[in-house]
Amino acid sequence: MKYSPNDKAQPFSNEKQRLFEQLLKDGGIALPPRQPIPKRNPAEPCQLTPAQEHFWKVWQAQPSRMGQNEVVRLRLRGSLNVMALGQALNNLVQRHELLRTRFVETNGHLSQQALMPMNMEVPLADLSCLSASAQAANCERLFSEQADMAFDLEEFPLLSSSLIALNSHERLLLLTLHQIICDDWSKKILVDDLTRSYESLIAGMPCSLNELAINYGDFAMWQRGRLKAGEFAPHLDYWRQKLRGGAPLHEVGTRLGLTAEATGERKNCKLQLSDAASRLLQQTSRSEGLTAYMILLAGWQVLLSRYTGQEEITIGTMVANRNRTELQSLVGPVSNLLLIKLDLSGNPSFRIVFSRLRETLVEAFEHQDVPYEWVVAEDAGRQATAASGFPDVTFAMEEAASSAHQVGDLKIIEEGPEAGVCRGNLALIVRQAGQAIAGRIEYHSGLFDEEKIIQMAAGYQKLIEVMLMDLDCKINNTPPLAH
Repeated sequence: MKYSPNDKAQPFSNEKQRLFEQLLKDGGIALPPRQPIPKRNPAEPCQLTPAQEHFWKVWQAQPSRMGQNEVVRLRLRGSLNVMALGQALNNLVQRHELLRTRFVETNGHLSQQALMPMNMEVPLADLSCLSASAQAANCERLFSEQADMAFDLEEFPLLSSSLIALNSHERLLLLTLHQIICDDWSKKILVDDLTRSYESLIAGMPCSLNELAINYGDFAMWQRGRLKAGEFAPHLDYWRQKLRGGAPLHEVGTRLGLTAEATGERKNCKLQLSDAASRLLQQTSRSEGLTAYMILLAGWQVLLSRYTGQEEITIGTMVANRNRTELQSLVGPVSNLLLIKLDLSGNPSFRIVFSRLRETLVEAFEHQDVPYEWVVAEDAGRQATAASGFPDVTFAMEEAASSAHQVGDLKIIEEGPEAGVCRGNLALIVRQAGQAIAGRIEYHSGLFDEEKIIQMAAGYQKLIEVMLMDLDCKINNTPPLAH
């Protein structure tokens, strides 16, 4: 694609955002006009967001803990200006305050301090002399090392880069950021900004990026101010009532045999719906006014109910939480985790399950602004039990890979890793690309037997097919699933 100065990135028009907007519209909920997020006084100490505080606590408890990073992986094909690439990366650091921030604890008080920009170099690993198989093995090793890199949160930078040369016309660029300064949606922003900056540099033109409306520190202080002013009180009341009286959040994990500590290697088991099931999903979405996200989430929760025997299934799902204009281009952990509690009592039909889930999602999205960390703090007995701080079991729907960016004769292709950061101890991640629906179950090998995960993946695919073939089928009347 060719960028122009008037282009505006819209990385968050994803499945969940469309669902959010449609559900609110269907529920007759009108969002009130919003005041812009104010800029903070840069001379005053800047607090952390609840999400950042969580990552700080995890790091303090285990400074060398693996799996706390977000990794951007770009394949660069064509003629590359390495100096311009390095300058584009430094432009990112200058543009996004959080990329040059360190975290300080003084007398028990945490703050984040932005530093002056400094030149960052891009180390080069030349693999061009190796065979294709040796290149692949070395790349996988480098990918793993980047994902598990241990950062010191008190030191700058919390961003690492590495350029891997495969031959004279093909390279891989890895950008690794600790989660305290980046979330999954931030990666899309970084790729867009890096591409635009690089294009401007090789063209000798001013950068087409608009000035950011706010910095992440402004968002952090605004969020704290909302809590102090009592703006989150109605939302906290909702979550307090919603989670009251049911099974503890960790009960699903306990019934699956999970312990509190995530151990072993992070693994994943792939799954893919048949072509017939994928077509049925599209037809059902249109005829029933549903979305792929709702159908696939419902299937995961019904599967968990079948495995655990529970009639209430509460899992976590991430939302971008960027429905304000100022947040659309902001790098940082803005995303929030919602707890989706689905009532499956009374052996309902799948059609009724969808109705109940729709109502649950309308409420959850309406109250999505309150940080997850404050929700669980409201009821200490329901604290998430996964070592990562997430609920034991989660669900995510990833965006399909975006089209390649063409800058001159250089093609920039974003590649998603086969397994990302495991959100909790057990996670189902699905992706829709055209008509195809594929995904993976991510888990820790020290907690789950591989054969059990393979059976769960097969059971999920079978359950989705049964669900889509007969929406009036009762959930407990489906064929037995392997255990």
